[in-house]
Amino acid sequence: MTSWTELVFPLTVLTLLLTAASSCLARPSKLSAATTLVAAVLWLLVNNPVEGPVLFVVTPSHGLTVADLLSAAALPAVVRACRRARS
Repeated sequence: MTSWTELVFPLTVLTLLLTAASSCLARPSKLSAATTLVAAVLWLLVNNPVEGPVLFVVTPSHGLTVADLLSAAALPAVVRACRRARS
């Protein structure tokens, strides 16, 4: 069983990721895209306590989980913001 103290940092990063992605969609800029990208990578590193079921096994000890999909969902917002900031 995971204690609430082990969940504080991952949930804080999750909040950062969702806030950054929302900002990136609402007001696309290079800064919001960079912040969202950093938060997405950070999320992949800290989401272990809240990962879900494994959807795709890469190796016996690694796989794609439900929580990993949040980072993948943030990438279209980053791409959109980069395209808008460039034009």
